[in-house]
Amino acid sequence: MKALTLALVLTVGSGMAHATMENMPDMANMDMPAAAKTATHQGTGIVKAIDEKTGKLQLAHQAIASLHWSAMTMWFGLKTPLPANLKVGDQVKFDLAQAGKNWVLVSIIAQ
Repeated sequence: MKALTLALVLTVGSGMAHATMENMPDMANMDMPAAAKTATHQGTGIVKAIDEKTGKLQLAHQAIASLHWSAMTMWFGLKTPLPANLKVGDQVKFDLAQAGKNWVLVSIIAQ
């Protein structure tokens, strides 16, 4: 019975921790498979905020299967200039890659 209780606590606890990832500013400390660190990954989402001063973009993105990420809201740096017509609320397709410990958008297109 103790093992079942422990399993339930771990399962519920990990779900709560996973759910709070939505509030994380970036994914700098998240461990990724080795292949994920060298590849470009595609995603879709909605622009939530644009910080032109710091060159960052906040996206509420759908799950990214190639990274084993669930849907969440997070900030990304930009490797290319921000498209002039991009605005908060736009639905976008994007490519991202890891740059050091951070994830950056290497392309972004409004849909």
